[in-house]
Amino acid sequence: MKTRVAFCIMSIAAFVALGDGSAFSPAETNRVARRLIHRAMRLSGCHEIPDEGELYNPDEDLGTWHGFLGGDETNGWTVAAKKAAFDWYLSTLGSCDCRSLTHRDKLLVLNAVEMCEALAYTNAVPSLKALVLNPLGIHRDVAMTTALKFSPIDDTTTQFVESMLTNTVQYTAGERLACYWGYARRLRDEFETGDAYGRAVRMFYRNRLVDWIGGMTVDRLLSERIDGYVISSNRLDTALFMLAPTNTRPQFVEYFTTVTNQLLSSGQPLQWINVGASGNCR
Repeated sequence: MKTRVAFCIMSIAAFVALGDGSAFSPAETNRVARRLIHRAMRLSGCHEIPDEGELYNPDEDLGTWHGFLGGDETNGWTVAAKKAAFDWYLSTLGSCDCRSLTHRDKLLVLNAVEMCEALAYTNAVPSLKALVLNPLGIHRDVAMTTALKFSPIDDTTTQFVESMLTNTVQYTAGERLACYWGYARRLRDEFETGDAYGRAVRMFYRNRLVDWIGGMTVDRLLSERIDGYVISSNRLDTALFMLAPTNTRPQFVEYFTTVTNQLLSSGQPLQWINVGASGNCR
C-alpha cells in the first residue's frame, strides 16, 4: 500500500488545487502537492505494528484524519480544505469513466476507498455506493464491502444489496460475492429484533436460488436466523440446487453434500416452512 497511498495523496492535492485554484499559484500548488506526496511516502508503512521499543507517533498514523491530512495548515491549506478536497474526489467516482483511467489513477481510486475504511469514514458511504452503482466503476467489490460495513441495517441498505445480488449481468461473481459476504456478516454479527432486520434476512432467502454465488454464506445465515430452516425441506431444495452445477469448487461441493446427507439421514420428515413477511426470523 506504500506507493498507492502516495498516489492517493497526490490526487487530493490536485483536486484541492482545482477547488481553490484562484488562491494559489501553480508553483505554490506544486509545492503543496510535493510536500503531501513526500509526507505520504514517508508515512506509508504506518498501518504496520511498530517494532517493540519504537515510539508511536500520532502524526504518522494514516488511520486518523490528523495523520492522513497532516497538520492544521500546509502552506495555507487547512485540514478542512484538504478534507473537503478528499470529499470532492470521492464524489466524482460515481460518474467517472474509471475503467479508462491510467494504471496510476486506478490505484488512486483503490486507495481513496481504502482510506475511507481506515478512517471509518461513514460520511463517504453515499459516494462509495455511487461508485458501486457506476457501470464504469472499478474496485467496486472493495467499495461495496466498505459501504456495507458502515451502513445501517435498514430497508435502504437491503434494497441496495438486493440490486447487486440479482444483477448478474452488470456485476461480476467476485463483486456479488463481496456483497453477500458484507451484508450477511452484518446480519450474523449484529442480531436485531426489528422488522427491517427480518426483511433483510428474508431478502437473502428470497434470492437464495439466483445462482450458486454466496451459497454457503447464505445457508449459514438462514440456518442461524430463520426458525426451522436448518432441518427443513427448503434447505434440502437449496442444497440440491447448489450441487447441480458441475464446475463448482470442491469445498463448495463438500459443504452442500454434507448438508444434504445430514438432512436425508435426520430420521425425521422434513417440513416445508413458510418464510413469510412477518415471521420466522429469530
